[in-house]
Amino acid sequence: MEIQSGFFKKLSIKMKDRIYFSLITILAILCRIFFILKIPCNPLSDFEKYQSIATNIFLGNGHFYLEKPTAFQPMGYPFALGYFYRLIGSNDIFFGKLFNVIISSVTLIIILLILLKLCKSVKKVYLPYIIIAFIPNYIAYNNVLGSEVLITFLFACIIYFQLCTFNYKIRYIVIGIFIGLAALTKPFFLCYPIIIAVIMWLKHKNIKEAGKLFNISFIFMCIVVLPWTYRNYKKFNLIIPVSHNGGYVLFINNNSNNKNGAWMAIKDIDVSLDFKEKLINNNFAYKDSTKNEIDQVMLSPALDKIFKKEGKKWIKNHPIQFLKLGLIRIKNTFFNGAGDIYAWGMNSIEENKYTSFLKSEFLRKAFSKEIYIISLISFIFIFLNIKDIITSVFKKGKKIDYLVSIPVINISFFILISFVFEGQQRYNFPVLFLLALSSLICIEKIFMKVYYLFQRKEFINEAK
Repeated sequence: MEIQSGFFKKLSIKMKDRIYFSLITILAILCRIFFILKIPCNPLSDFEKYQSIATNIFLGNGHFYLEKPTAFQPMGYPFALGYFYRLIGSNDIFFGKLFNVIISSVTLIIILLILLKLCKSVKKVYLPYIIIAFIPNYIAYNNVLGSEVLITFLFACIIYFQLCTFNYKIRYIVIGIFIGLAALTKPFFLCYPIIIAVIMWLKHKNIKEAGKLFNISFIFMCIVVLPWTYRNYKKFNLIIPVSHNGGYVLFINNNSNNKNGAWMAIKDIDVSLDFKEKLINNNFAYKDSTKNEIDQVMLSPALDKIFKKEGKKWIKNHPIQFLKLGLIRIKNTFFNGAGDIYAWGMNSIEENKYTSFLKSEFLRKAFSKEIYIISLISFIFIFLNIKDIITSVFKKGKKIDYLVSIPVINISFFILISFVFEGQQRYNFPVLFLLALSSLICIEKIFMKVYYLFQRKEFINEAK
């Protein structure tokens, strides 16, 4: 079968290859279905709030939490989930998990198309695809009513359309729409038009084309985000592009009391009298655990600027401590194993033979080591290529292939987000497929270099 250019890369796919990819895809989807059917799990923390908001949308009450309008968290996932509930006719948590399985399965196919476009031969897609298809996180998170599965789908779509070659005007518009949807799910994607334009510049060194991609994708991203921004302005009389928890997250993760680079309660943070007064004036009961811990989602939007200003002020005055916390956050995100799949994906007190097996010490260590090794080798890959990428940005004649630039720049983007804001294991979720791909590319390149040196040494010895 010949895959034509346009939606697909021009590759010759033999029948045995098609059978292989079909079997892996079907098995991976069955694993996802099996997981949500057999592994009990209840939504906690943010996921419980998403379910509450999605239920309100399902009931026709709008984007509300505790009977009040909210924009504390991004609206993308609860909005999509709520309308899926409407389509199904039920807000049962099981259908939320089913929604995840559908999105996760489609994502798997998109990732396969990305691999076929990036790799030079079909055979080189075999190993990356089977690893990505069965990454434990990609299976377990179907049980979690969180944004991870949805943002990975949107992120994969953006990368896929960047690799396509059909009419650039339509393609750039589509990319902009998906970036907008991604921004409504994870607000840091608001700056993604810059990332995607840089990747194109590195590949083609055509500033005019990179500029077109940036401008068109940025405009259509704004068009997608604007209705939600307008809604927020009407509800809160403030300009809130997506959500108003950015300053809050920045502050609670960057202060002198934070030692582990992770979330902490505001009541545990020592603040100045002036800052405390600002919080109280905005109806935030500082140090009152009965109020400020259960009502995070209901924080006054006006507090966001106050938190953000205080967080930036601390970073400016404590650069060394900020650097240390940033490195800890990177470690927490990429080198802290896979404990989150147990905390979020199988947290129910109900036990059965399947959960007992998955929670065995052997599998816990195996899952954690897999993520650790993939991340470690990927970081080596980034280290080996980052100099060339930085040089290429300023040298017109030096181009960087997508096989290098897409994993390196996108992973680096997520590393930067974790470094500045918050470090949690689940924040590596959207780039796990790129971590797996880049780690295998790195191993192959190192192997080929060693093999070349060995062959060269043999040739020299024979010449002597």
